[in-house]
Amino acid sequence: MSNRRKQQVETRSVLKVLILGDGGVGKTCIMGRFINDQFEDNSFHTIGVEFLNKDFALTGKNYTLQIWDTAGQERFKSLRTPFYRGTDICLLVFALDDKSSFSNLSLWRQEFLHYADIQDPQNFPFIVVGNKVDLGQSSRTVNPEEIKQWCCYHGNPPYYETSAKTDVNIAEVFKESVQQWIKRESDLDVNFRAAGNTLYLTPNSQIITMAQECEDITSLAKRASALFFRRFEYEGTVVVCSPGRVNLIGDHVDYNGGYVLPMAIPMATVCVGSLNELSVCRVETDSTIQGIDDPKYVEFNIPSETTSLEPGSPKWANYVKGVIAGFHASVSKGFDCVIVSSIPVGAGLSSSAAIEVASYTLLEALFNSPSSSSKEKALACQKAEHVFAGCPCGIMDQFVCTYAVSGCALLLDCKALESQNVPLNDPNVCILIINSGIKHELSGSEYPIRRAQCEKAAIALGAAYLRDVSRQTLEENKEQLPEEVYRRALHVVNETENTLKFVEFLKGKNYVEAGQCMLRSHESLSHLYNVSCVELDAIVEIASKTAGIYGARMTGGGFGGCVVALAETEMSLSAMESIRSHCELHNIFPISYICKPCEGARRLN
Repeated sequence: MSNRRKQQVETRSVLKVLILGDGGVGKTCIMGRFINDQFEDNSFHTIGVEFLNKDFALTGKNYTLQIWDTAGQERFKSLRTPFYRGTDICLLVFALDDKSSFSNLSLWRQEFLHYADIQDPQNFPFIVVGNKVDLGQSSRTVNPEEIKQWCCYHGNPPYYETSAKTDVNIAEVFKESVQQWIKRESDLDVNFRAAGNTLYLTPNSQIITMAQECEDITSLAKRASALFFRRFEYEGTVVVCSPGRVNLIGDHVDYNGGYVLPMAIPMATVCVGSLNELSVCRVETDSTIQGIDDPKYVEFNIPSETTSLEPGSPKWANYVKGVIAGFHASVSKGFDCVIVSSIPVGAGLSSSAAIEVASYTLLEALFNSPSSSSKEKALACQKAEHVFAGCPCGIMDQFVCTYAVSGCALLLDCKALESQNVPLNDPNVCILIINSGIKHELSGSEYPIRRAQCEKAAIALGAAYLRDVSRQTLEENKEQLPEEVYRRALHVVNETENTLKFVEFLKGKNYVEAGQCMLRSHESLSHLYNVSCVELDAIVEIASKTAGIYGARMTGGGFGGCVVALAETEMSLSAMESIRSHCELHNIFPISYICKPCEGARRLN
């Protein structure tokens, strides 16, 4: 992004207009006509949805107009929350010659109110547009009286009719609602507005946050509390959260005693709970979370001298059961709990560790029994994943979820279980997370196989951990190891060196060399450890050739998930868009984030 463009956007307020419905090509006509009325061109910027971002002046004040058209794009339904939130005006467009289209108006409106978290529906500026889809007046099947009644029942929003053949000035469609918005938002105070995969800075923006707008912790807590009351019909007493994490460098070395450098991210899991004076735990998880199994509500007895907890179905509940089973104090009473999360499952951002650490934090509060140390807490959560989820993970995820400090990454020695904070607050650089959308499940066969191969190599080389094996020792004993086992061990040696170098380059602000460490790390993960995939390799290759990107690598367990990149802040937005457009040529449709290091698990109330 040029300095000129950045300054231009930063001095403007944002007006976000969302178009919902299925009015066919007429929707594009509506957008095109409005744009032609106001601007010299009608170029559209496609970022996963039809989207336009233009600057304009209204009532003596400068604005950036964002028009989003998400209708009819099934693959973006899971992103309704980030797409809908922050909307200032919502257009509901239906086809006048399709009665089923009109009948969906109420559904679209209700869906929008829910996902956009609108608190005052009656006063929100909706606009209803009936569009003739090139079939003419004779084909009209929706009765005008029905439309009038619908609008009357839903707060009397402005209603307009148009078609590709009419000469309606569509700018008039916006006039009344824009004026309402100007009055309501005269003292606009927002840090950012997200559009598809791109972040646009607005007046009070001091720091770049999540580019793909995600539900913040306050909103998650509010939604979790509402779900708790709906399920159990009383107010929850304890609200806690645990963040997700992204690992900047050092993957598949934590269970080899190596060094890792994760940081906590704004995406989080929130638990609301209360003791229920029963011997039963009743737990519900949010049904909108993608990728978790059914049922979303479970009941199970608390452990006793005669009855122990056992893993079972659904899988998501095993994380909670494992934490209860390994809690440092007696879980002597049952409790009720609701879990919500903004962390995408299977993306390599530690959704599982977040559930474990949030559940442990909840138990600490419910039973007024803090763990003796954060280390004890992290180890108990790791054991829960080993025993109850069947995934022999390392300690990194649970450790950073517990220990993270805002503004810092965490350098963790997984052998000594000692850590140090590494400041990551230089405004000239930022962290990009690029979610490939490819899911993975680490409790499958590949992850345990990798761990077993590393243990075999360590035994053969006479070391307790592969982290203690030098490059010279490995090469001198190469013939003793099967080829595949040797390659696994070589990755651990490479990754240990790259991680420590990366930290020093980061501290010295030598971002070019830090980026090279990331690229070498990915090469090792892909070709020696074989935990990457075609999509991740493609994203890393594209990112590495993109202006403004110092380096990139897959992050997390692999087999899908995310790529993390170190980027130049000034170039990050244009880099993100370039990566997106090139990825789509490979039939990869990533969702990108820009984030800052966040705080670890904590009680919220």
